[in-house]
Amino acid sequence: MAVKDLDLAKSDYANISLISDRTLTTSDQKIKQAQNNYEMSKNNLNNSKASLATAKANILKNAVNSLTNAYIIARNARDYTDTILSLTDANKNKNIDYEMYLGAKNLQKKTNAIASFWNFNSKYLATYDLYSQKIADKKDIPKETISEVLASANSTLTALRNHLHDFKDMLDDSMAAASLPDNSLSNMKIQVSTMLADLEQVILSPN
Repeated sequence: MAVKDLDLAKSDYANISLISDRTLTTSDQKIKQAQNNYEMSKNNLNNSKASLATAKANILKNAVNSLTNAYIIARNARDYTDTILSLTDANKNKNIDYEMYLGAKNLQKKTNAIASFWNFNSKYLATYDLYSQKIADKKDIPKETISEVLASANSTLTALRNHLHDFKDMLDDSMAAASLPDNSLSNMKIQVSTMLADLEQVILSPN
């Protein structure tokens, strides 16, 4: 009887040990799976952070590139219309041979072109100062700074668009002359139309 009881006890112990081992194995597997899931989640989070950082860097880079393109277009347009209107000291008297024919059919158009040039020019210089101080040759530019300069650039480009329309209106009411032949007037109008088309591609958003 004692031997039988001992054998039964051994059998029960073996069964309990087997169940215990299986339980431990299952627990170990669950722990390992949890660890794997944690590592995977951590990697996904790190990858997401890296992707967001890359996306942010690209957005800022694109914004800076847009500012650079906007500056080039504004500078070229400013130089071109100023050369024809001869308003700043840099271009004074360059139009002396044909100045009287500009907008000769409607002098108000010429007055509008001159006024809108000075409005655009003041905004251009202010934006240029901002760009030089806060963007040019800088690294790790804060988003707020880029938004500030973008807003200023957008205002400048809007003023430029108004000026170019006024400028084209003036050309439409200009008179051809020996010093301002028809083909020169036509080329000026084509140039301004091209500038307006280019300008529409870079009108900026401060967002």
